[in-house]
Amino acid sequence: TDISVYEHVPGVKVWPPRDRAAGLAGGKTAGLLDDYKVGISSFFHQAVNVNVASTVTIDSAIFDRPVVNVAYDGPQKVRSEVSVRRLYVDSDHYLKVMETGGVDVVWNKRGLVSSIAHALDNPSERAPQRKRLIELECGSVDGRAGARIADALTSMISAGKPAAG
Repeated sequence: TDISVYEHVPGVKVWPPRDRAAGLAGGKTAGLLDDYKVGISSFFHQAVNVNVASTVTIDSAIFDRPVVNVAYDGPQKVRSEVSVRRLYVDSDHYLKVMETGGVDVVWNKRGLVSSIAHALDNPSERAPQRKRLIELECGSVDGRAGARIADALTSMISAGKPAAG
């Protein structure tokens, strides 16, 4: 995807920078902690997240940022098995995400422009629905998930049960 069209739009930031994008393909990074810091900072500072049925929907909801999901392929003809539309109509998982109302799914370019503008003007409008989305996908978001996982693994080991995976 050519993201150069966004490079000179005031207030728009694209990550990773184009000069690093190719190097990140296939999991090559400058360092996992640096990537997490950039990612978390991006979610915290974003005004609206636009994506295609991605897990970043959840990250954005955790930071209570509006999410617009793109459910169309653009003007080109795309086979149904590779169309982004299928992610919204054939995926039991993402149907549940959409049912929360925490995301705005757009089906054409006009809807995309309108939804982004609306999200920028009304960022808290879907806050209760985003909270419901987080509860559905994450449960408690209190910064203690790592400790709970460690406790569960320790309990499993102590009980003599092999850890899964």
